[in-house]
Amino acid sequence: EWGDVEMARGANVTLPDHDVPPGQALHQILTHLRGQDVPTLLMVQFGDLLVPEGGLQHGTPTSDQALLVEALANFPTDPLLAPHRLVLMGVRDAVHPLFDTLPGWVTESVDLPDRAHLHAAFERITKAAANRPDLGALGPDLTVDGAARAAGGLRLDDILRRTSTGTAVTRQWIQATKGELLSGGQGGMQVLQPGNGFDRIAGAASIKVYLQRYLRAGRLPHVVILAGPPGTGKSLSAGVIGDVLGAPVARLEGFFSQWLGESERILRTMQSRAVALAPVVIYMDEVDGLLGNREGTHGADTGGTTSRIFSQLLSFTGDADPDGGIVVVAATNRPDLLDDALLSRATVIPILHPTRSVQAEIIRLELRRQGHDLPADDILKVIDAGDTGLRSGRTMARLASRAVLEAQGEDRPVTVRDIEMAAADLVEDVSGPTDELMALLAIRATTWQSTLPWRAAAEMGEQVEVLPYVQPLLVNGRLDTKALDNRIAELRLAVESF
Repeated sequence: EWGDVEMARGANVTLPDHDVPPGQALHQILTHLRGQDVPTLLMVQFGDLLVPEGGLQHGTPTSDQALLVEALANFPTDPLLAPHRLVLMGVRDAVHPLFDTLPGWVTESVDLPDRAHLHAAFERITKAAANRPDLGALGPDLTVDGAARAAGGLRLDDILRRTSTGTAVTRQWIQATKGELLSGGQGGMQVLQPGNGFDRIAGAASIKVYLQRYLRAGRLPHVVILAGPPGTGKSLSAGVIGDVLGAPVARLEGFFSQWLGESERILRTMQSRAVALAPVVIYMDEVDGLLGNREGTHGADTGGTTSRIFSQLLSFTGDADPDGGIVVVAATNRPDLLDDALLSRATVIPILHPTRSVQAEIIRLELRRQGHDLPADDILKVIDAGDTGLRSGRTMARLASRAVLEAQGEDRPVTVRDIEMAAADLVEDVSGPTDELMALLAIRATTWQSTLPWRAAAEMGEQVEVLPYVQPLLVNGRLDTKALDNRIAELRLAVESF
């Protein structure tokens, strides 16, 4: 906005009107500067929009864009402009590479603010907001130090634009803004929708116990593997970890390409973007298929792509600084298929079938999400009256949706009767040997006994319930690993014979 520029010192330049296109505006300013001897610095912002890396309007620039490029390109070699200097500012790697080759142009890279700079900025924002009610401050969920830790990768301009409108900087805004940056452009990743932490998930005592230790120490976890049967809430748990840590959760997927070297390049771009925006949670679903072993599982792989991807990801999980803000969360149904090199870097946490009380809480949360409400105790009575089969959390959510459908058809609130009818009509997902095998393999791979669900619930002061397939494996409350191994062997034979 040319009219907003304040000419504190320098040449006497008449600024163009607001409605003058950028190319014409720059041409007019340079014409004035050619008649001035006082050295003047001209700063042109948004270079990534004016002369973008991807070209100008699909390779066909307008007459004003051509005028703009001509004026910029000729500036360093124009003798009448020798006393003056021009700075073109833009997002790194987003300005057209033409300016790297033109005579007189020098590219300087300016890093994003580090934690110390962010801390100083948030201190100034806090002090300014105390005296200026029209300015935004930090939200109640953030301290200056907490904001500086969470906001890595954001520009000061992003932050100041928000506070200048009187809007507070909150943990959720930081998480969402960084999520947008992670998902945009080439090498973008799918970012999971932020939520309200543990308020959006039932149970999860294992995750609570694990995160509590890190939060008390003021540190971030490094590599976490969530192991358990399908539908037990592993992806949801990954999102909760991001919520609690105040970090966006980026799903790492879609980087395999048929072109030699392209997969590795895309993956490097994804990793670099995550490092720049740390703290970030990188989520890898079905990691047993992605990183099951060094030989890979993606077809013939004649070019060795899978092996190189495995090494690249393994190096990333192993070499990344544990305090550098990158938290890797992986999910698997089969931890026994994972490479030992990956398991040695990670903490394995079991995510098992929900107990009966947690099943009731899942239904209650899903009903509430869809605008209905029933007491968990009433739902639990329906569950207790049903069969003893193990149900996944995903099935409980579907059961709630079916009850809502029945109520909406009659334009009324959901009742216990709707839950009973939905439960009676449900045929699928009574977990058999395959799901039990996956659950016991998750227990066998668990790193810390304190994250076993029944142990974690006791530590958190929550109701302790033991799943039916776990009860025969406990001796005086402790896990009998020999009995566990025997049962796993039995289930393997049953599954293979089936």
